[in-house]
Amino acid sequence: MTIKLATYNIDGLPERVDLRQLPWVLRPLAWAYRLVKGTYTVRVNDNDGVAKKVAEMSRRLADLKPDIIAVQEDFNYHDELMSGLTGYGCGTHTGGIEPKNLRWLPYPRCKADGLGLLVRKDMAMIDDETIIPWQKSHGYFSHASDKLTTKGFRHYTLTVGDCVEIDV
Repeated sequence: MTIKLATYNIDGLPERVDLRQLPWVLRPLAWAYRLVKGTYTVRVNDNDGVAKKVAEMSRRLADLKPDIIAVQEDFNYHDELMSGLTGYGCGTHTGGIEPKNLRWLPYPRCKADGLGLLVRKDMAMIDDETIIPWQKSHGYFSHASDKLTTKGFRHYTLTVGDCVEIDV
C-alpha cells in the first residue's frame, strides 16, 4: 500500500482582531487602545489576502490528491482550507485566534492549537485523536510565543479498509 502525504502551514493568524470582542472586564483596554490608536482593531498578520491564498492552496492540494494532509496554524481560515477539499474528512478543529476563544486563567491563552489532519474519505477514517499539550510554556513574546496558544502534538489512529490501522 502506498500513501501520499502532504503537509501545509497555513499562516492562519487573522489579519486583524477587534478588541471590542474582549470580555466586559477587559473592555477598558479596548477603549484605551482606541484613544491612543484611533481604532478598536489590532493588526495581527501582515500578510494581506490570506483567506484568498488559503482557498487557492486548497484547490491545489485537491489537484494533488494526497491521502493525508497534516496542517499547522489552521486557525482562522479553516473554511477556506476545506473549500476545495470536499472529499476529505478532518479531525477536531479547535477554532480561531480571537478574543471569544481565549481562556484567561492562569494566564491568557487561546484554546486553539492550529494542528489538524485531513484524510481522504474514500481512503481512511479517523478513529481516534489525542491532543498531547506541552507540559511547560515559556513566553508571550519569546520562545515562539508559546504561551499564546495551546502548543503540543496530536496523535491520530486511522482505519484503512476493514482492519488496517495507521498511527499518525
